[in-house]
Formats: sequence, structure tokens, C-alpha cells
Amino acid sequence: MSWKLHKRLTFIESNWPYFLEFVLPLAILTQIPQSYIISGCVFSIFFPVFILSGNEATQVAGSDCPLRLFSPVVVISNGIFRFVRHSSASEMTRC
Repeated sequence: MSWKLHKRLTFIESNWPYFLEFVLPLAILTQIPQSYIISGCVFSIFFPVFILSGNEATQVAGSDCPLRLFSPVVVISNGIFRFVRHSSASEMTRC
């Protein structure tokens, strides 16, 4: 959809019920078998089905209470980039 990263993160945070409903059945199905091999087979059978069904889904309205899951990571990343940019800018002024 050519969305920028902040728009993608906002979309995921506001539509978290859809994504939870998408991943929860597959997580439960893969936890039922005791064998890792059978669990991997169950995953490899159902994952493409979930991807195709997710591709056919229609966009739903956002949740009333969006989860801010990515906010701490965005704040930390922005702080690191500001620090690096400030450090490189001050290094360039010395030369």
C-alpha cells in the first residue's frame, strides 16, 4: 500500500483485535501436538491458508482502545538516531 512506517505501526496498533484473531488459532493449533515435527507440519499446512484468508479479508474499523505496543521502541530508536546524528554533526564541525 506504499505506507510509511509510522502509518503501518498505527494501523497495527489500532487494529490489534484483527491481528490477534489472525494469529491466535494458529498458535493454539501448533501447541496441541506434543511433537515438534507434527507441530511444524500443522503450522506448514495451516499458515498458507491463514495468509490467503487474511488477503481476502476486508479492512475493519479500528479498535476503540488502540494498543501502543511500538511506542517505547519508536522513542528509543528516535533517541538513538538523534544522538548519532548529533554526534556526527559535531564531529564534522571539528574537522
